[in-house]
Amino acid sequence: MTALAAPYTLLRRDGEARISRPEPSHRTMGRHVSTPVDVLPERRAGLLRPEAARLIAERNFTVAFQPVVRLADSRPVSHEALLRLRPLPGGASQPARPFVDAVQGWGLGMALDEAVLDVALASWPRAADTPMSVNIGARSLGDPVFFARALVRLGGEGATVALEIAGPRDATDLPAMIAMVPALRAVGVRVVLDDFGPDEVSLACIRQTRFDEVKLSGAVVGEAVASERGRRLLRALVRLADATGARTVAKLIETVPQARLMRELGVGHGQGWLFGAPVPMATDRRRRAA
Repeated sequence: MTALAAPYTLLRRDGEARISRPEPSHRTMGRHVSTPVDVLPERRAGLLRPEAARLIAERNFTVAFQPVVRLADSRPVSHEALLRLRPLPGGASQPARPFVDAVQGWGLGMALDEAVLDVALASWPRAADTPMSVNIGARSLGDPVFFARALVRLGGEGATVALEIAGPRDATDLPAMIAMVPALRAVGVRVVLDDFGPDEVSLACIRQTRFDEVKLSGAVVGEAVASERGRRLLRALVRLADATGARTVAKLIETVPQARLMRELGVGHGQGWLFGAPVPMATDRRRRAA
């Protein structure tokens, strides 16, 4: 399998914060003129932008896989690849979410998506007994260069891999993303809509194209656990997904009562620590083979 081509240019110096330092002012022709401000790099999630870019370019991270199970019998049907940062020397593990937020703020989200896809595909063997899924941002998927490279990378994988589309967050991402979904399904790749909820964009997505699976957002699941109104809402979303032929997955399932409630509301599949923590591939394969 040929790896993806080299990532996009990552070490641009844009995205650095401009801050001003008090300087002596001068008056020229009766107008106030300040000296130019200094430019200092912005640190996010403990990293500078060039450090984050280098981490992505060098694929200096791992992925762990969390099972998605059939609620009827807790049998795994797929595994989601989740980004895991390597611990700092002598330090504790670094949380992935602040890093992802920082990378997206610097405009490196597309490069990170490509890198995670690369690492996940290299980690998950075609002979595995379940497929695996990789989370890709809607904005990345809608980019023609990214999509062309990803399609080449995924073309030989077929049913062994699914793409989970994160977002889109607003209607501007919809047209390009929706145009890409049939092309992915045409080469055998399953397509999943992540964080499905009652918002306008989610509903537009499911109306305008076909997904193999939708993952109910953690907020929707939490509201269903908390109130009858939330349960009615979740039932309506499940019926909508069923009408399109997409199977439903409830995320963030932590307890047996939560899993039982999801089944009662018509959800067919679940994901969460109740069914297994995210683990590296080697550990996961030994556990499932036992």
